Amino acid sequence: MTYKHPCFHHNRHPFPDTVTVQDGWTDDGRRNMVTRPNPMSKECQQWGEYGWARIQRWDCIGCRWYPENVEAS
Repeated sequence: MTYKHPCFHHNRHPFPDTVTVQDGWTDDGRRNMVTRPNPMSKECQQWGEYGWARIQRWDCIGCRWYPENVEAS
């Protein structure tokens, strides 16, 4: 049985490659902000071996993050 995705990230915009985070304080008490690589996974994690989409067979056809190599289970 398949059903429409309950995913809040359906067709979400891509995560940015970098993020701005606080790295301490300046001498005058302001935040020292720096840019770092974004550690978030870029693709949908629901289609991994134990992902909820794979286990419950979500109908994610049409989502920009739907993997091309999903095996039928």
